[in-house]
Amino acid sequence: MTFLSYLSQTITNFCIPIIIGIFTFALPLLLQTISRIDDKYHSTLLSGLFVKEPICKSFLISLLLSFVCILLWILKIPRIIDWGSLNIWLENSASLALILSSIILIISTCIVIYLTYIYYFPQKLIERLYEKYNKKPHNRIYFDGISKVLNYSIVTADEALARQTYDIIVDVFMISRENKEGQVVEYPEELYDNIYEANELLLKRERRTLSYLNDSSLFSLFIDEVQRTEISDKTYRFLWLSIRQALHYDNDEAIKKYWEKAHQYSNFALERIQPEYDSKYNIINKDDLEKQARTKYRFIEIHYALGGLLMYHRKYDIIKFITSYTNQFPPKYILLPTSTSDIIIKYMEIAKKCDFTNFIYFANNYPFDGVSSINENEIICFWIKKYFAVLFLRQYTIPSYYVYESPMQMPNIPKDLSLQRFWNNEMDILKDIIEETLNNEELLRVLELNCMLDSQWFNEKNLINPIVRINSYKKEIDIKMEKTKKEQSISMKRLIEFKESTKRILSSQFKSYKKIFKNENINEDYMTIRITGLHQLYEKQAYVDNPEITYVDADTFVAKQSLMNFSYSISNVFLLMQYKKYLFTEQNVFSVINSICNRQDFLIFSIKNNLDYLKIKAPLLCLKDGKWYYNNIPIIEIEGQIQDSLSHSFWIINQNDLPYIKFNEHHSDLIKKYRLEKIDDEYNIYASIVDLNQNPDIKDEFSKNVMKDLDKKALVCVDFNAELLCKKSSKAIQLKIYSQFMDREQANISNDVDYNWLT
Repeated sequence: MTFLSYLSQTITNFCIPIIIGIFTFALPLLLQTISRIDDKYHSTLLSGLFVKEPICKSFLISLLLSFVCILLWILKIPRIIDWGSLNIWLENSASLALILSSIILIISTCIVIYLTYIYYFPQKLIERLYEKYNKKPHNRIYFDGISKVLNYSIVTADEALARQTYDIIVDVFMISRENKEGQVVEYPEELYDNIYEANELLLKRERRTLSYLNDSSLFSLFIDEVQRTEISDKTYRFLWLSIRQALHYDNDEAIKKYWEKAHQYSNFALERIQPEYDSKYNIINKDDLEKQARTKYRFIEIHYALGGLLMYHRKYDIIKFITSYTNQFPPKYILLPTSTSDIIIKYMEIAKKCDFTNFIYFANNYPFDGVSSINENEIICFWIKKYFAVLFLRQYTIPSYYVYESPMQMPNIPKDLSLQRFWNNEMDILKDIIEETLNNEELLRVLELNCMLDSQWFNEKNLINPIVRINSYKKEIDIKMEKTKKEQSISMKRLIEFKESTKRILSSQFKSYKKIFKNENINEDYMTIRITGLHQLYEKQAYVDNPEITYVDADTFVAKQSLMNFSYSISNVFLLMQYKKYLFTEQNVFSVINSICNRQDFLIFSIKNNLDYLKIKAPLLCLKDGKWYYNNIPIIEIEGQIQDSLSHSFWIINQNDLPYIKFNEHHSDLIKKYRLEKIDDEYNIYASIVDLNQNPDIKDEFSKNVMKDLDKKALVCVDFNAELLCKKSSKAIQLKIYSQFMDREQANISNDVDYNWLT
């Protein structure tokens, strides 16, 4: 038999039947396998992974290649190039390629069969997926595949597979936390998504037949007891979502098991760091202590919120469990406040996070299902407070094991006055909640506190009734508040702010007036207006470090009042002059002003006119660089507290008749008496804040006016000694805006004005 005839028989009897047979039977079986993987694991993801396997792709490519080789063999394309001795191989290349493709197809078919075997046996599949995930840890599709196998083990109650899959997932968590001790760890997104899905399957089963993954074993993986990493905010949100998930499916055991895990984590992984001191007894690891305190409080805070959530769902049995769970003797309740004092302090910390500065804190971090309104944050906070009310009553039944323990002692009242006020208000709320709790017979019965339903029980046990205790504590706060108000000293920071604001307000205005009233050519025949500052009684709380309430304008109030008085006195100088008064309508008054545009020796003053309004009726009136002009004639504006006879008018004065203002030194006896401090050398401005509680001599002056609570007052002093000199012969023209409602006289015309009066 020749070589060519042997090739022809091989192709005819072997290759083509094999290719057709594989196409006829193996390809449909492959498609059926994909469908069965989907049905077996209830996941299109795993069937998709099967199709994307290189082995599966190689099989399909080799099958296509075989058909291409058959087509080339049938066409028998003649040789075009002469290759000499290689021509025989070139002429039979199609046959050889067909035989080779058949062999490759057979091999790939066998490998695909083995791959099918792997996907049909979950134990083999999980090993393969984990191997691929380790090679490509950033490709979440393989971890998603592992999770689908985990879900399959949950649904089928396959204990061995569950253990194998769970161990792999634990390894993934360990790798994510590797070499990150003390750092905040945020896990890959696939861990949160897939654990939540698997946990859903665990929680909603009617019969829990799978012992290894029962309760909270999955979402508790995010609590790191071994590698000592810190929990991220994202992980806290996931834990809270998982807790709500367990409550949704009414799985009390999951919550209890989670509490045990959290108790153990808090007891060991969050153990207290001891302070370290240098040779001068200064703490050198202060930052570490503060960080550890924040970390521990954040972990415990979520469990305070859990208590509020259980109260909201009326899960009194679980509350009974978490308030009595301990794994040591004497009992130690790691996730609960240790004493009444601790309860009140933690209660206040929770309440503080519900004020207007944190109006979405609880709604963002610990949302309750079924609570979604504008008051969501307050509602959640209220239920957490109800949980603290239960803890407060629980303290009455906890025995003491050490003589130094004081489980019923109330906390020390804070020194900060604003906190004292806040505590005082919150104690009223706590009292109301405790009263409501004492009337909740079901709650007290489940928590084994039903003895408190009898009000005489407290007397029999020689204990103070909770309401009486709170009322007594509130009285202590009231006394402390009154004492603090009297004894608090003026803050140096507030004093500096007050002086700086006073100097800024007064000096800028004094500077502008001094530029105007600079006529020093005043003989001895003059009149004088003396202007001094202002001493104003004000609440001392406005000038202490920790005020009870916020005072917005405490640093500027007296300075602004002094400036108003100053402006009022300045305006009175016009009444000392000899002046002629004319009434003009708003339209005509500017024609008079325009008529003196060429008189460089005249100045125009606008006293309490609404120039922004008048600008509408006088287009030539404009504001440039903060100064008013009419047809390039400068207009000096005077505002503030003005006499009615002066307001709404323009005054024309010859520059030679202008007053002169000077700022004299202040009286030394007043400086000494009111502890005045000079804050501006140019204008001799003085300021001080006098605490009347510490200055009885000044306090006695005001006590004669039968003023109460002077101990809580401060005398705010802004002082200067200005002197305004005006010649008795000074003359002026007043152009008053005519009002048809106020003025009985008839309005003037421009020809009525006697300009020679000023010369």
